[in-house]
Amino acid sequence: MTIMDYLPFSVGFMKGTGLLPSSTLLRKLISIIVFLTTIILNVLIIVNFSHTKGEILATAEAFESLSTYSQLTVRKLIFLFHGSLIEEIIADCQHEWKYDLFGPEIEAELRKKVQFGINITKIFSASGFTTICLMGATALVDSSKPVPLMVWVPDIKWATETIFVGEMVILLETLYYVMGSDSFYLLMGANLQVQLRLIAETVKSIRFGTDDDQECLNKLAECVKHHRWILRLHRKLNRVFSEYFIVQYTITVSTVAIQIYLTLYSSPSFEAIIKSVVYFISVMFQVALYFIPASNIEIEAENFSLDLYFANWEANTNMKVNKHILFMLMESQKPLDTLGAGMLHISRPMYLGIVRLGFTIATIIGGLK
Repeated sequence: MTIMDYLPFSVGFMKGTGLLPSSTLLRKLISIIVFLTTIILNVLIIVNFSHTKGEILATAEAFESLSTYSQLTVRKLIFLFHGSLIEEIIADCQHEWKYDLFGPEIEAELRKKVQFGINITKIFSASGFTTICLMGATALVDSSKPVPLMVWVPDIKWATETIFVGEMVILLETLYYVMGSDSFYLLMGANLQVQLRLIAETVKSIRFGTDDDQECLNKLAECVKHHRWILRLHRKLNRVFSEYFIVQYTITVSTVAIQIYLTLYSSPSFEAIIKSVVYFISVMFQVALYFIPASNIEIEAENFSLDLYFANWEANTNMKVNKHILFMLMESQKPLDTLGAGMLHISRPMYLGIVRLGFTIATIIGGLK
């Protein structure tokens, strides 16, 4: 059992986007048509900002529309610019260690870690599909909000109906991209943790001073080789999602600030408060899908370094083995930090800082008012 047994779940969605090099021609044509529709709707959203007349509720709704379409646009760009790198990562996974190296008990534990990523994606997508259906139903029965997401609707025949259909297609496509990109990141993040755990278990299995020196050297050499493979794979994964981290962070901070401002400074109704809370939770949950796995990889890398340091290597008298251990200790100090555009450290502290920063911005805006 390896990650290759789970990757077909996300690979199918990613190829379905039509933006991977291996996607079919028909998929690519459909993707181009939908992408042009996305650009048109983004323009209508930007135009809509000029019609909000500074009203905070209208501006907030316009920003929600912009953030939703930005999510789709940036995911499209991930596959468009990094499609070859994504397929390269998938090919690299064929060289990983199997999960059953240390018995069925550890294998079951590692499989649960990977399966959890798929389950979370399915739950998030199911809730997203329900939300989209409710948005569409609301637009059909509420004359004050004729389309699911607020945009500027030109005063021409069939404009409202055309935009309604276009928005529903874009929202459903966004859900499709979430199934592809988010599940891929969660699977690869969990797999990196699993591979680091397997290296740590390999080091623990070496009985220094008892096992043959050559056998110890062979195991250590395999660990070094595999650790370098993990470092390369992590760098590639970081390159794929680097720009997305920046966009996601900016959108989330802005969204949190707006929702806090609406709740504390705009005298909202009970329904508006409930909407703000639900929107806040959904946004924070979505960004957690990226920040928490990235932080878990760092923790697992630190655990591997500690396991290596506290291995019973001092019982060995062979200088070659000791030098190999020293080299591995130096290699294990290389951080597995996940960065957004080389600036933003994707981690738990940064995730918690989103709420603090959003609250600060909301308070400053409220004070200016």
